Amino acid sequence: DQWGGSIENRSRFGLEITRGVVDAVGHDRVGMKLSPWSTFQGMGTMDDLVPQFEHFITCLREMDVAYLHLANSRWVEEEDPS
Repeated sequence: DQWGGSIENRSRFGLEITRGVVDAVGHDRVGMKLSPWSTFQGMGTMDDLVPQFEHFITCLREMDVAYLHLANSRWVEEEDPS
């Protein structure tokens, strides 16, 4: 279908929503927070994790969003160093 499979299709939902918000309020008022390495629902185990997020971020840059926040959620899985 148009929402899964290829990198472009997996990006489509988030990018279409972002485009709608940018069109409604302006690119300078829109930001995005992504957690590329989150393991929620198997995301951090994707074979094409880097190309997936490279594509998504490139598309966000083309929309000229105000900011992009990349969060590292791996801290939850780290063991206590003490």
